[in-house]
Amino acid sequence: MRLKKLLCIISFIIILSFILYFGLKKNGQASINSFDIDSDSDLIFTKNSMLYTDEGFLAKHSFDDGFIIELTVKPERLDEKRFSVLLMLTYGDSKKQFVIGQWQNSLMIMNGDDYSNNRKEPKIYVPLSEKPGSYKIKVAGGFKKTTVYVDGVLERTSDNLVLKLEPSKKNYRLIIGNHSSGTAPWHGAISNISFYKNNDIAVEEISVDTISKRSDIIIPQKNSNIYPVYLQNTGFDLFYSRNLQRDAVINFLGFIPLGFISSILSFQKIKKRKIRRFLIVLCISFGVSLFIELLQVGIPGRNSSMLDLALNSAGGCLGYPLFLIFKKIRSFF
Repeated sequence: MRLKKLLCIISFIIILSFILYFGLKKNGQASINSFDIDSDSDLIFTKNSMLYTDEGFLAKHSFDDGFIIELTVKPERLDEKRFSVLLMLTYGDSKKQFVIGQWQNSLMIMNGDDYSNNRKEPKIYVPLSEKPGSYKIKVAGGFKKTTVYVDGVLERTSDNLVLKLEPSKKNYRLIIGNHSSGTAPWHGAISNISFYKNNDIAVEEISVDTISKRSDIIIPQKNSNIYPVYLQNTGFDLFYSRNLQRDAVINFLGFIPLGFISSILSFQKIKKRKIRRFLIVLCISFGVSLFIELLQVGIPGRNSSMLDLALNSAGGCLGYPLFLIFKKIRSFF
């Protein structure tokens, strides 16, 4: 009996160790910021690069009538089927942010956080050449429509997408080369980024020459989540995103062994109170999952999700009836 109990405890520790390892490991992204400047005086961004400004980047200016952004970029990874963020203006509210991103060989310009186009919110796609090269991009927004120019040629006009910044918000932050969470790194080079009002005078400019002169530019040694969100709700996108569906299955199935071995240990302590044993299994599954989700906020490439917490707990709970079924089957032999 003691040997069986010892084996159960060892199994519990092994299963728990596996769950903690996979739940807390970095998601394929190094935490060290590899932002660099090349010999052509370009800002170089790779799989783990980013830079950003202090809050209040545009506080000295009013863009009530619209704004213009010009940038010269050399995008890479034009065949990669993933969304990456070239730049974003945000104050922490993902529904109100302005984003210029890249999907394969197309730029995607939008307000909000419908990156995978699951909610079909308005956005502009601008196709680029399939071969790497330098592009001068001009985005004019806020004038009851949005227009996009590439190398001086009008490429897209949209009346559905009216890009805007919240005039009452003075704490916007410019983030370049990555998402604010550090989970959507962009690959390529940027020569300059300029912000204009409705005229030809740049009110803000980011380039190699201006970075050293600006006190509001932050180049972090390590990538981190600038606006950490604990237990964010991603349930709506589950119905549309294959990646989320895959992760949901993994999160559910991954906690079944923990629930199963927890059921065995609780049965050894409490043999007649099924509800109490079930509650013990639920508390263990929920507690382990909550511990992981809270720590994931500070891990590069990981997101703290309410959906993951629910699926982990449900998977752990499923381990209890599976234990009862296994126990009955075993009693027949």
